[in-house]
Amino acid sequence: MHQILRFEKQILAACEKHLTDVLALLHCKIEFQVSIVGMDVNGLAVLPDDSLLVEWDTHDKFTAPDELPEHPDADLKGDDWHRAFQAYDLQCGDWWRALRDAANLALAGQGKLVSVSPTVEVDGKAIALVVVFSEADIMRYPSVSMDVFRDRGRWPSLQFGAIEAVLNQFAEELDKRNPGRAYLYEPFDPQQTLRIAGEFFLRMHSWAGKRFSALDIQLRGTLKLFDAINTIASYPYEQREGLGGMIVADRAHEGVETVIEYKLPMLVNVHRRVRKVLEMCSGGLSILCDSRYVWGLGKFDDKKYDPSQMDICTIEFLGHHHWQMSHLDKPLMDVRYGNPSLPRPPVDLAVVRAALAKHFGSEPNVGILCDVINIAVKAHHGAVVVITKGAAGECDRLAGKVGIKPFDFNAEALKGAISIDGAIMVDLQGVCHGVGLILDGTVGKKENPARGARYNAVLRYSNAHPESLIVVVSEDGMFNIFPE
Repeated sequence: MHQILRFEKQILAACEKHLTDVLALLHCKIEFQVSIVGMDVNGLAVLPDDSLLVEWDTHDKFTAPDELPEHPDADLKGDDWHRAFQAYDLQCGDWWRALRDAANLALAGQGKLVSVSPTVEVDGKAIALVVVFSEADIMRYPSVSMDVFRDRGRWPSLQFGAIEAVLNQFAEELDKRNPGRAYLYEPFDPQQTLRIAGEFFLRMHSWAGKRFSALDIQLRGTLKLFDAINTIASYPYEQREGLGGMIVADRAHEGVETVIEYKLPMLVNVHRRVRKVLEMCSGGLSILCDSRYVWGLGKFDDKKYDPSQMDICTIEFLGHHHWQMSHLDKPLMDVRYGNPSLPRPPVDLAVVRAALAKHFGSEPNVGILCDVINIAVKAHHGAVVVITKGAAGECDRLAGKVGIKPFDFNAEALKGAISIDGAIMVDLQGVCHGVGLILDGTVGKKENPARGARYNAVLRYSNAHPESLIVVVSEDGMFNIFPE
């Protein structure tokens, strides 16, 4: 393997692990390769022997920048240093584009995407960390078109942004003397990296198409919409959560219809006042915000919107400390207690029906049971549904005299039953025989401490009662059917 840096292996190992950990928080299975690559002023590349960029033969097709980035002289003072640093920063940007374009040229037609970290100069070469991954892999998860990245430089998805965030963190290491020697320990917290990615993902799209006054920004600073929304979502109002939404658009956007307008717009970080405005969201009205100011209430008119611009995004407040960012009703990021994640995918009822047929044949009322499972999926704190022929007897065993009387399918009653801790148990016709049940069982071989108490309790019960079909919806959105 060609090495550019003395501690290159340590940097690559740490970067790969950190990226794996961050993607695991999103439950994304994306195959990738991390490399450190370099290119000189002649366009000649230095690549690892196993690099996916095997076609990087660009010196006869590609013109590199004329000069390598040069750090400002440490002896410079004041404005002289700042001017020199700005020049250096521009040079690094030129080389970043050169490395990115060369990598894209090498990968053309292979169905691959590339992310390139900021560049630095080392030993006569501009170097960067490069991650190559499958476009099909990353587009399996919630995303807008990659055109928004290719044409406008904005991240198309949270998972794409997570890769970029990891590279930006590790790029700072490349600019150090003897970079990589510190990477024998855990350098970053994956959850914090993901939060940074979520904040920048929202910022990129909430700023798109907006026309802010330079003086306004100078006087009031760069407001953080991500933090403001987290705070607004944390406030109860008159002892209730009160749900509503926000349209983030330029005030003059023709796709926005203003219904109620304030004489003086309010800053979005005046949290309590914005929270009160949220209570007025009914009849299809949403808060209108340009990411800095709330100017009123109104509606979104998709007939007057060019979706390729992606210069309007929406925020939906789903509950206490819980909100979701979407584009054209397509959820892209789900945030709970300030921690970003991918929105839960809808449950594939075909999978549920197949599991019911395999386990019980033609006996169950599949329609009613699918309705029960749909209610469980929408329970934001997770749920367990046990489906079994012997539900009546089993509930008598588990709950005894403190159990409930059976009741037929009732959506509101089931929502309440699922809202408390413990499992609910239904028979093959969807009649509920037990709520808040504590499942028992013995220790099994396939238990996974990383999945939590609910998952492992169900696994034990399933091992002891293989005649039951159990649906588990974890709080993080994972969906399992046991013993399938």
